[in-house]
Amino acid sequence: MNARLDETHNRMGSLAEQYAETRMQVEALKNPPRLQLAAGDPNQPVSPDQVYLAAYIDYMQGNYEVAIQGFQAYLALYRDSELGDNAQFYIGESYSSQKKFEEAVLSFDQVINLYPKGDKVPAAYLKKGLCLLELQKNEAAVIQFKHIVTAFPKAPETHIARQQLELLGNQRR
Repeated sequence: MNARLDETHNRMGSLAEQYAETRMQVEALKNPPRLQLAAGDPNQPVSPDQVYLAAYIDYMQGNYEVAIQGFQAYLALYRDSELGDNAQFYIGESYSSQKKFEEAVLSFDQVINLYPKGDKVPAAYLKKGLCLLELQKNEAAVIQFKHIVTAFPKAPETHIARQQLELLGNQRR
């Protein structure tokens, strides 16, 4: 998992120089799958990495609405790509950061349901549980935390899930 994360970070770093051009391309995503490039060639496709990177940069800068739009555009074009689960996850994170917890829960559910083998699934369960706590749906949150402990015992999220269960007064069997 760490190797995949390092690889993703390396790819994002190498694409950072293309950000300005990509930013304009993402704005033009209303006409997928071909975009108008800065050079003026409407027949040149945008790479999945460019679309993802632009949305990720917006997310990291706290431009959550723009990031959501970018990740949604990415998913419209490249849903089955290697970063599809990440894009869906960051949509949920963006909603959560805006305190739109209902939307965040729905987005994390999509990570879980559409990408059951994805590396973001344990984190999606955890974040879903935390959003449910914010919505004062403690019983539903407990179910999420218990599932993490049971299904992903070695995931980093398991420690946090256990802490949340303790805080909620529910000990693991």
